[in-house]
Amino acid sequence: MLKSALNWAGENRTVVGVLLGAVLVMYGFYRGSVRLMKFFFNVSDKQIFQMGFVVGLISAAGIIVAGVVTHRHLNLHIDDVRPQPTRLTTASPPARAHRLTSPRSPPHQSRSPLASAGLPRRRQASSQAR
Repeated sequence: MLKSALNWAGENRTVVGVLLGAVLVMYGFYRGSVRLMKFFFNVSDKQIFQMGFVVGLISAAGIIVAGVVTHRHLNLHIDDVRPQPTRLTTASPPARAHRLTSPRSPPHQSRSPLASAGLPRRRQASSQAR
């Protein structure tokens, strides 16, 4: 196990370097905060460490929760995708267009309710004269 860890560290030198740099920076923040808190607040090292540990745990929990929520929100599963209708699946015209127009009438004329029900249309004497 140690051999595989050393092999991984050898292959991923950049990751190891970033982690070591982060540890060094965090240690510097810790030492700086200890000096500032001792000077301004007169607090012991143990209390500073405990406060930092608790704040670090809360921060880590918040970061993990935010990562999980973001991953769930942004991740796309094939089951979430609904198929969109294409020309091949929607060969017939929409039902509303079929109801409003007749193949025999011009597109700007709407069919009467009697004609759409299959009943003959009443003729008006003056307006429908040919």
